[in-house]
Amino acid sequence: MAMTVTERIEARYQRQLSIDAARANHVGKSLEEFRAERTKQIKRWADRFRGLMEAAGVDDPVQILPELVQEVTEEAIRHARLTAQAVVRTEL
Repeated sequence: MAMTVTERIEARYQRQLSIDAARANHVGKSLEEFRAERTKQIKRWADRFRGLMEAAGVDDPVQILPELVQEVTEEAIRHARLTAQAVVRTEL
């Protein structure tokens, strides 16, 4: 029997809830903290996208992909370094 629209929406919600709960647990945060932080980060990156597009005078985000990749790479490296430093401090 086919699922109703309501059942599909509920199934997707439950699936996303399960994914978010697992991710929150993995990083040691409550589900609410994880979702709030994730929402904040998504807004930050969306604002950055718009800023780069405006600065470059383009309407197509594909045109700024090299800059975006570089920024994501730099952010990942910065985060990894901070995490590594924190781990070292706790092990000393």
